[in-house]
Amino acid sequence: MIERYLTPDEFHRLREAVMPTKSIERVRDVFVFQTYTCLSYTDLRYFDFKKVSMVRDMMVYTGKRNKTGSPFTIPLLQPALDILDKYNKKLPVISNVKYNDYLKVVAQTAGIDKPVSTHWARHTGATLLLNEGVPMQIVSRICGHSSTKMTEKVYAKLLDETVVDAIKNKELNLK
Repeated sequence: MIERYLTPDEFHRLREAVMPTKSIERVRDVFVFQTYTCLSYTDLRYFDFKKVSMVRDMMVYTGKRNKTGSPFTIPLLQPALDILDKYNKKLPVISNVKYNDYLKVVAQTAGIDKPVSTHWARHTGATLLLNEGVPMQIVSRICGHSSTKMTEKVYAKLLDETVVDAIKNKELNLK
């Protein structure tokens, strides 16, 4: 079974790839924003910059998941803010079907041979956060899950590199 997320290297390639047209670039930008926020497609569609506020000198998007009503708290990282600025705080979201169609072109342009879809952004974002050391509970809140079990089981995957780095950088007193 193929994992439904992009590796850090794949995500970097996708972010940096030069897209063939402006419309494909917009699709890539929305996917990147979606990855940095872990928003589902539906919640992305209803993104409203008016719900962004400052919390401890950081822009934060808060709300409730459309699907479940569970609250989310999403600190907006600089790359997400850059995309919002690029589009004057109004994301160029298209239909889910077209978005998924165009994501195939985005992935192909970035040299990624995986069946990328809109939901992969959410999985990729959760996985990247977890592997950067963000605790599962926090990743779960960003995703708007009512329990860490869903985040752990389906969304955030611990990468082999993270496991190796964690042990490599520890002084173990195993006898």
